[in-house]
Amino acid sequence: MVLEEHPRIGEPVHCTGIISCETAELAKITDDVVLGRLTRARLIGPRGAHVEQAWPGLRTEPILVIDRARFDNGLARQAQAAGAEVRTGVRVLDVETAWDGVTLHTETERLSARACVPRVRGVLPTAAPAGAGVARPGDPHGADRARRPAG
Repeated sequence: MVLEEHPRIGEPVHCTGIISCETAELAKITDDVVLGRLTRARLIGPRGAHVEQAWPGLRTEPILVIDRARFDNGLARQAQAAGAEVRTGVRVLDVETAWDGVTLHTETERLSARACVPRVRGVLPTAAPAGAGVARPGDPHGADRARRPAG
């Protein structure tokens, strides 16, 4: 099951869509989602100061710009094709872990599952830092770690 808090998958877009090719391979990003390849960027500060940056290693580590809404919709279609139910407008408020599964608390119901892989500040779960809150059976503290500051 995929739960999305917004009414439509991919909206609003919260990500610039700038990723490395390594991430593109990991996420199996198709060419129709790639908007362009970056060679340089201009970073502009809040007071108008700017700096230009070129990437010298672009031949070995290119940087891509993807259509994040199209990418998110593709992920939802892949999940459905694999048999997952996709629900929109459902916000997960809390995740409880136990030895035999997890319980997801939404605004209107409680859902039981074997595991929960939350989105962590836009980071793919496979790249999530240790203690990022990936909730699995047998890890009664997984989701709690996401709420506590590191340290």
